[in-house]
Amino acid sequence: MREGSTPYNAYVRLTRGASVENAWPDGAVSCGGGLIRSSSVITHRGLKFLKLGLCRALNEVYCLGAEPFLVTVDIAYPEKYSEEKLKTVMEELVDIARDEGISLTFGALTGICADIPVITFGALAHADELRLKVKPKGQTVLMAGYVGDAGSSILAQELKEELSGKIHSDILEEAAANYSFSLKALRNIHTFIKPVSEGGVLKSLWEIKENVRVGYNISLRDMCIRQECVEVCEALDVNPYQLAGDGAAIIITDDPDSIASQITDAGFPVNVIGQVSADLKGLFFRGLEGSYVDRPAQDELYRFMRGVK
Repeated sequence: MREGSTPYNAYVRLTRGASVENAWPDGAVSCGGGLIRSSSVITHRGLKFLKLGLCRALNEVYCLGAEPFLVTVDIAYPEKYSEEKLKTVMEELVDIARDEGISLTFGALTGICADIPVITFGALAHADELRLKVKPKGQTVLMAGYVGDAGSSILAQELKEELSGKIHSDILEEAAANYSFSLKALRNIHTFIKPVSEGGVLKSLWEIKENVRVGYNISLRDMCIRQECVEVCEALDVNPYQLAGDGAAIIITDDPDSIASQITDAGFPVNVIGQVSADLKGLFFRGLEGSYVDRPAQDELYRFMRGVK
């Protein structure tokens, strides 16, 4: 077929057999009955971005204590995109979903005036118990996972040439090799869990404050951060706390010892990073000039997106 057109017969060819399990369970079309849906939108700039987008949708569900049964995928692709390129993207998505153990089905395929595909993921799940309530004070704040892991991994991979003269090759390769974005292992831990995602740990903490109406006294120095992330961020003058942190989570609990033990057993590093406060003025960070922090700016990754192909 010619570039710039994907007629219905091509859509049928591409979607037939492309799903891991192209079947909807009973009641999935209903928004009632304990059905929940989370979504994420990414621009396709490589395999790592596809996995990042899928895991972002899944992580929101996992952190609510639910088990996703299906992910829907809608692809808006450039007008000058060949059927072969589109097929490759869909095959890569199927492989990633299979590795994550999740069923995948494709929805809309539409042409847009853009340079790269825009992909929307929707994760569906039945939830028996949602962890949404947090007491306003007297609770401990934990962090599972590492600061800025996803963002530094993408930067190390996509800006390898620029970074090669600034960072030792072994460290650069180790940073680029990280694909650990999933929080599936945390889904059975029964406390409040917020996934870190776009905008990094600062944005995640701010969102909890705004949505749950609690304040914090937080120590940045107590957060886990990989050495390779530190070196990538220093080389590019990036704030790691404001960098995509998929694969990490903020936890608030009344039983920090037990929850920390469960998180460790799930394979995540975990530290106590602070306490919930009755002061709703803002987020007070020890280690950030001991001051209140305003609303976080956009993810540091966006400063480099034009250079990521």
